[in-house]
Amino acid sequence: MNKLLVSISVLVIFLTGCATNKMSEDKYSGFLDNYEQLLPSKKYPQTRLYIAPDADFSSYTAYIIDPVYVVLPGGMAQPEDQLFNNIAKTYHDELIAGFKAEGFTIVNAIGPNVARITSAVTGVYSSADGAFSKTKSRIIMEAKVTDSTTSELLGSVIDLQTGQTLQSAEDIVTLDNFRPVLRAWAKRFSSAMARL
Repeated sequence: MNKLLVSISVLVIFLTGCATNKMSEDKYSGFLDNYEQLLPSKKYPQTRLYIAPDADFSSYTAYIIDPVYVVLPGGMAQPEDQLFNNIAKTYHDELIAGFKAEGFTIVNAIGPNVARITSAVTGVYSSADGAFSKTKSRIIMEAKVTDSTTSELLGSVIDLQTGQTLQSAEDIVTLDNFRPVLRAWAKRFSSAMARL
């Protein structure tokens, strides 16, 4: 677990093309231990998820929400680090707000009935849906939920979402392109934990 958290790599690609608009194995960053167990979501087309068969989420009343990880791999074209730092911090803040809104307690220490959420933004890029379509910003998130004391995997997810449309392929992607996505992810995440 610790080795994984230290060695998280983030796939950062700035491309234009139809093939980059769907979730596929080439977008897996290695953040999650097992991608083969992920299944397509019936509700969200670009989401793949896994829920452990014996996971009892109702027994968890508090959550540790780790800072969102962003680690840029070497040798690739990289945007300003500040963009990724802002995305990570904003998503972390949205997660905390979302879980508090659902009535969960946020804690910093492991313990009984405490689950841990570890997540990362693993892709930010721009692409078009077709030859004559406008360029759209896109972002990928991966996350896992574990028992804080045993590190047992309770669930994991990877999701690709579209941010705001860019005026041209040369436009710079900013945090504002993804604010609605980050908020929606946090709401979906916390609501799902409340229902399970």
